[in-house]
Amino acid sequence: MYLARHISSSYICALKIISKSAITSTCEETLLRREIEVHQNLAHKNILRLLSWFHDGAAIYLVLEYAAGGSLFGRLKRAPHGRFAEHEAAGYIAQMAEALRYMHAKNIMHRDIKPENILLGLHRDVKLADFGYGVHSQSGLRSSVCGTLDYLAPEVAVMMLDPGKSEACYTKAVDRWGLGVLMYELLVGRPPFEMKSVVQTQMKIARYRGKGIRFPGHVSKGAQDLMRGLLSLEAERRMGFEEVLAHEWIKGHSSRSVKSGVRSFDGMLKGAIIGG
Repeated sequence: MYLARHISSSYICALKIISKSAITSTCEETLLRREIEVHQNLAHKNILRLLSWFHDGAAIYLVLEYAAGGSLFGRLKRAPHGRFAEHEAAGYIAQMAEALRYMHAKNIMHRDIKPENILLGLHRDVKLADFGYGVHSQSGLRSSVCGTLDYLAPEVAVMMLDPGKSEACYTKAVDRWGLGVLMYELLVGRPPFEMKSVVQTQMKIARYRGKGIRFPGHVSKGAQDLMRGLLSLEAERRMGFEEVLAHEWIKGHSSRSVKSGVRSFDGMLKGAIIGG
């Protein structure tokens, strides 16, 4: 990733360069095309903007909004005890709920929610990024197994352990599960199902029956209630984003939460889009 400046407007942006030689299969090419297609159709204050893209004989170039605050993962690792205070975590979770609600309304799943894929603006406003596993699904059903191990929903972990179940599928509810895992990691400093090995982690998630998540003493009852609502074993019963935003734990911290959108991003982009 490189920091770049649009010559005619002096607009600062980020440039992601993908070498064509690194794309070694038709499958990888399809995934990249889908990533670009999904990302360029998203316009929300809490989603990193794909401003343009172009290519030459050597590489494909993605022109992205510059997130001056770095990654949420980096900020989490620098936080005292490797975790956030509840008022800060509430701000990030509320903004993520806004971004995912917008995406799901457009029938788009992210499928790879984690701190590494969340960037921050100047005022710590959330910028959801990395749509490599993003997909538009009009039916709301998918069967391909993907995502980051610690964030896999139980229905996906089961498919991973038993790949022969071709009739299995999952829904957009995997993103609601991911939001619950994210909230736990922000408040505790590690994911809730983390084990010493890949197989142990897969098994722990796949065998989850709705109970057994341990919350340290510093996590409030309100936060625990919200996480339990998102980490429901039954996908259709997971708390929706409207419910998340209306939850007392979110509302109770709203006066101290991170504020986003201090300036219209559309205004900042005026005249700065690069054609491609």
